[in-house]
Amino acid sequence: MRKVVCAALSTVAIFLCSVSPLFAGGASEKADGNGASALRIGIMPDVDSVPLVMAETLGYYKDAGVDVELVSFKNPMNRDAALQAGEIDGAVSDLLAVAFAKKGGFRLAAVAKTDGDYVLLGSSALGIESIDALEGKSVALSRNTIIEYSTDRILAAEGKDSDFIEKVSIPQIPVRLEMLNSGKLAGATLPEPLASSAVASGATVLGSAEDLGINPGVLVFSSDARNKRADQIKAFWGAYNHAVTYLNGELSEAELDDIIKVMGFPESVGGVLHFPSYTSARLPAENEVREVVRWLLSHSLIDIEYRYEDLVDGSLLAP
Repeated sequence: MRKVVCAALSTVAIFLCSVSPLFAGGASEKADGNGASALRIGIMPDVDSVPLVMAETLGYYKDAGVDVELVSFKNPMNRDAALQAGEIDGAVSDLLAVAFAKKGGFRLAAVAKTDGDYVLLGSSALGIESIDALEGKSVALSRNTIIEYSTDRILAAEGKDSDFIEKVSIPQIPVRLEMLNSGKLAGATLPEPLASSAVASGATVLGSAEDLGINPGVLVFSSDARNKRADQIKAFWGAYNHAVTYLNGELSEAELDDIIKVMGFPESVGGVLHFPSYTSARLPAENEVREVVRWLLSHSLIDIEYRYEDLVDGSLLAP
């Protein structure tokens, strides 16, 4: 078992009030001890965001002397729009989004990898218990995203082409989950924690990005933030790494339940949620960047073979 905040519900409530939804009013004027406005970072309802949230809940940002405001998003489109509008400085994102930003002329860069998982699941209602059983059948995903990329990599690991399955585009993750659980689809690829929710409802795990060492999730920052807030970003890593150490410890069941509450994950994942083994801040692997670029080129989603240094800024990790 692992370990989580011994936070009483009062701590949870305090934290939930401190995570901002994004309003149109622009950047926060809140300042840290050095007079700089808060570093605003977008988070998603996924396991990649857990270290950032726990660093806030446990007071690690304050200990590191950096003021961080976490801004919650429900979908990547709103997150990416906020980044481009300068309403947030950085975000939990992925290498595909960085490449798309580069193609669109927006100077975004990955500065560290994150830890999440994307799981290909079979419908228990239809008796799907192996990838072979998915041949020619409907599998729900979101097109041209980290979900489709992970699905293709999982299939390739089993010697299957991407057209082995019938891909059904369902961008809304809750709808994808509901249709899988009801047997309207043979399979679906879901991120954690909703993959664990599907497993709790009887779905079968057929393959996962984590099991294959696939990890395209990253923390990104805009060029403006990288140029003007380098010291804040470097201080941020101390708090992030402290949270990683905490999350990789021995967590009680009550503490795990507190993380689920803090993150707003479905209650159904209690007892079955799979947390990754979190890693301290480090750069994305060069081979992962190459694989993402190769996949994007093969799908005609970009027209330039970006180099590692085109998408990754290695200057902001604390020495």
